[in-house]
Amino acid sequence: MKKIFAFIITGLLIASINAQENKVEIPLEKGSSVLDFFSVNKNGFVIKVGKNGRYVDNSKKVNWKIKFVDKDMNLKYDIPVEKEIIDQRYPHTLISNLTGSMVYHIEKIGKSEGNIINLIKNSGKAEKTQLSKTKWKKMVTGNLSAIFAVKDDLYFLSTVFGNETNNQKKFQEKMVLYNLTEKDEDKAKKTLKLPNLNKDMKNTAFWAYEDHDDEGFYLSSVAYDTKGKMSYAYNVIKMNYSGELIKNSNITYSWPNEILFLTHKKDHARNGLGYLNDTDELDANGMSISKSFRAISGIKIDPLEETFYCFGVGVVSKGKYKFFVKKFDFDNKLIWETELREFEGRTSQSSSSRFGVNFDVQGDKTIKIRMTNESYLLSKDGEVLEEFKNKLKFYRFRKNDEVYLSEKSNSKAFKYYQDNQGKNMFYYALESEGSDYLLEFNDSKNILNLLKFSK
Repeated sequence: MKKIFAFIITGLLIASINAQENKVEIPLEKGSSVLDFFSVNKNGFVIKVGKNGRYVDNSKKVNWKIKFVDKDMNLKYDIPVEKEIIDQRYPHTLISNLTGSMVYHIEKIGKSEGNIINLIKNSGKAEKTQLSKTKWKKMVTGNLSAIFAVKDDLYFLSTVFGNETNNQKKFQEKMVLYNLTEKDEDKAKKTLKLPNLNKDMKNTAFWAYEDHDDEGFYLSSVAYDTKGKMSYAYNVIKMNYSGELIKNSNITYSWPNEILFLTHKKDHARNGLGYLNDTDELDANGMSISKSFRAISGIKIDPLEETFYCFGVGVVSKGKYKFFVKKFDFDNKLIWETELREFEGRTSQSSSSRFGVNFDVQGDKTIKIRMTNESYLLSKDGEVLEEFKNKLKFYRFRKNDEVYLSEKSNSKAFKYYQDNQGKNMFYYALESEGSDYLLEFNDSKNILNLLKFSK
């Protein structure tokens, strides 16, 4: 795997345009690779490059750089970021606000002192902050649940006591939201006014972060009943940045048999419900199904429309399954529901542990669903517009943004893939502002390209 993402490129970033695509060639230093890549709300792309600290003798010598390419394929900045710690137990992350005007590279997450935050503004100016142990203890007293950026503010969401996985104590657990940008400590920390959880202790998950927008952020809790039909109760809420509840939806649905594949958040898994593959982060960490539970579906929030989707894989009969999707609004109204065609699979939980689902709502409200072997395109009303076997292999950096090119769509991006694919070519695809984008790895030529295709 290391060979695939190694590049030897020198010089400055070079842009070239021809009749079929707008192409940006991104130079990397010897031994470097792409470590992270995501789009920012149709405004451009953030790319992190450098060496993986696990594979170099001194993990501080990683030559990390953060690059921002706007939607017109112009390099806006290229900022070096120093690695501050060798200890690999504490992860690092790269996030931005919704416009990309503030990009944060955060190192030593979860360590009680010395957290490093590099803020990069859209002007290319970088500012570094190091948090003291005292500051961290003010911010996070329990367990960290999420970090996200809104406009000029950086938020840390956490529990108060760290009892969210305790079957007894999680019902008294609280959550706090800390705004690191706010200088007034009394205003910086807000205790959330959360609704009460479902009273079923063992089969109820504590609140998990789902998404956010400029007005607030979304949390969900799920409970299920194994008596008779498999029944699922979702509580989906929206909180404002003052910690007040502004939307609250409770929906329940069932499936005639069991829902075999667990496809929801890692937070819910940590709360004791188990999972098969994280809906938002379909990665290669070998996640396996919990043998204690056989039911939960996934959830996806659409902040722009303020609706949400519940989905999962239901058992039809032995070895036969169906993928289902249900769309709701925050008034608990079922807007539409659909079932995809029946498919066959293996029945044992252990052999099914590599089944994964990616569910993405596009800007035009069409829905792209990719399962292990096949993908679907649904209309905004849930009608199946297209289905196809997966033939393209993509390297996935992170949640969201990913789309899968269909051989039926006859798009310019897919034609380019057909004409250029080879054993040393690797692709990551995403869609933004009505265009298809490919991040192309050419291992034989040691080149990384970002390509834009109009539809």
